Parts: sequence; structure tokens; C-alpha cells
Amino acid sequence: MSRTIALCCILICHAQLATAQEAEVTDEQIDRLISELVSPNEAPTRRGPFAVYPEGYDKEAQRKVSNAHQALRKLGPKAFHRLFDHFDDKRFCLNGDGGEAQINKTVGQVCVHLVDSHLEPYSALGGPGSRFYQRSPRPPNYFAHFQLRDPKAAHEWWETHKEKSLKELQIEVLEWVISEEMKLAEKYTDKDRDSMRKKLEDLRMQENPIPPAYLFAR
Repeated sequence: MSRTIALCCILICHAQLATAQEAEVTDEQIDRLISELVSPNEAPTRRGPFAVYPEGYDKEAQRKVSNAHQALRKLGPKAFHRLFDHFDDKRFCLNGDGGEAQINKTVGQVCVHLVDSHLEPYSALGGPGSRFYQRSPRPPNYFAHFQLRDPKAAHEWWETHKEKSLKELQIEVLEWVISEEMKLAEKYTDKDRDSMRKKLEDLRMQENPIPPAYLFAR
């Protein structure tokens, strides 16, 4: 099968999955998308802030990785329970914008980002496109507090949260952040807390959840 035909098949598969968002998505479909996060390329090295791509690095092949990432991003919480088990996956996924330098990201790091950027889209972990990316001090970290980088802890957390919508999950996270900032009055100012209260108020008033940040990848 030619690369063009293969790519078309992948895009059709992802399009079909996207149109079935409101229907049940199977674990097999999610697992296939996660497997497509594995890059066929050797990871680049770095020279200063810039990536140095090895000879033969196929940037066209990275489209498959990007398409899988976008499909998983659209699935949101529906994919969480399968992403947890790949948090420690060390296989190369993509080279992305790390702010001051281009950095390699593993499949595990991308899976973590897919979960975290949905739960905490306002935070630095949400990525450079996030409104609160430059906020200092950074908000209390819900993801770290509940040890969600640990697959076992993540699964246990999910058992008590899987019936909630993404909007409900984000409301819970923001309520927790505000509560934690109130406990740490010496660290967080009224302005810090007000910014989060405004974010919470806006979220409650709107129909949809806050969209997760994008990864800027190559």
C-alpha cells in the first residue's frame, strides 16, 4: 500500500471516529490511536534550542502521529482510562515547542498532557496557548496533588469521577484550586484568587467546557 493510500485510510478512520463522538467509542479504537502516537522516526538530538533531525527523518510520517493526537484530544475523558496505562511509555512520539527550546516528547508525556490539559486547561501544564501560562505564582497543581501521573492512582481517581462530564471535572478542579489558594494567603494574592473565581464563574455560565491547549509539534 502506498504512503498516500495509507494516509488516506488513517484520515478516514479518524474522521469516522470523530463523527461517532456522541456514540460509544471502543477501547480497541482508543488503543489503536494510542499506538499511532509512536513515531516511526528516530528521535532528534538538540543543538542549543534547535532540534537536529537524523538523516532520513520522515516529517510526512509525523502526520499520522499528529492525527492520532488530535483524535485523542477530541475524545477527551472518553480516552482517559486507556491513556493512564501509557503514562510511563518511553517511546518517541514527537518533537515540540518547549518554550525556550525544541524538545522531544515521549508517548507517555503526550498521554499525560492529553489528560492534564483537559483537567487544567488554565495552567502552565496546559501549554503556551493557555491564558494563565505566564501567571506567577502558578496555580496549585490538582494533577500533582492527586498523584495522577501514577497509573494506579489515576485509575482509582477515575473510578470516582468517570460519570462526570468534562465541564463538571473542570469545575471541580477550579473549586479545588480556589480552596487551596485560600489556604495559602501568604503565597496567593486576592488578584490571583479573583482570576480563578472569574474563570470558574465563566465556566459555570457557558455551555461547553474550556478547550484543552494544543501541542506545538513537528
